[in-house]
Amino acid sequence: MQTTLRFRVSLSDAVASEAWRQIDILRQIRNHAVRDYYNADYNDQPSDYDQHKRLKQWGNRWPTFAVPSQHAAQQAISQIHTDLDGLEERRNNGYDVGRLHWQGRGEFRSVSYNQPCRWNVDHNTGGERFVRFRLEKIGWFRIRANRPVPDADEISEAILKKQKTGEWYLSLVVEVENTPAKPGLDEIGPQDCVGVDLGITNYIHTSDNLPVGTLDLSDEYERLRREQRKLSRKERGSHNWEDQREQVAKAKRKSSGKCLITSTNWRRGSSQSTTSWPLKI
Repeated sequence: MQTTLRFRVSLSDAVASEAWRQIDILRQIRNHAVRDYYNADYNDQPSDYDQHKRLKQWGNRWPTFAVPSQHAAQQAISQIHTDLDGLEERRNNGYDVGRLHWQGRGEFRSVSYNQPCRWNVDHNTGGERFVRFRLEKIGWFRIRANRPVPDADEISEAILKKQKTGEWYLSLVVEVENTPAKPGLDEIGPQDCVGVDLGITNYIHTSDNLPVGTLDLSDEYERLRREQRKLSRKERGSHNWEDQREQVAKAKRKSSGKCLITSTNWRRGSSQSTTSWPLKI
């Protein structure tokens, strides 16, 4: 079974700039491959293998397309055809689906590799909190090791992504053994279940007698409105606009991710207690 380990990473200014430049070029390659697919005759539309072979031709015509790792470019094209298969499956299930959309600047935010020869892991950094990692054509950067980082040959896929908040994350796909099996329905009893009901005096009330108070996000919403007003005064596409857009994304993440749970009259043994604590979701 495969699982994904997600790490916060720290990139130097030079590496971050180069990584973002290559990601934007991959976006352009992706858009060109989408156009190439839809411009072809319906009965002769190219496969991902056909478009992989055209990469060299595209690179000769547009030298910028040859800048990123050609393996990463192939991965971007393969993702197109994975998305096309997903659209076709939904169409066959009766859903009204359209076509793949053109992605503008900033909408394509990741680069993916699935061959171990494309990355290196350096555990000999002199400390336990950080591990060095290298991606082909991008360079070395540091991983915040909040959990053990697997060796290079244990990783089956590496994905570097820049969040809309400006933070960089690395996702490593690895194989995991001895994972617990999902229990069958006949193995689940009433004592293993919790009922949840929307209430009047409380936002949520569970069958375990745990009431959840209504969230007060007025401060978070006010900050979001303030940051959005600042963004509206910036010139779209400018450096200041991009910096302020990240502030809006951070404010939006905080308002959507904060949850205040209030437990009242919750019996533990013979005592009663009132507890309030934040929960990140």
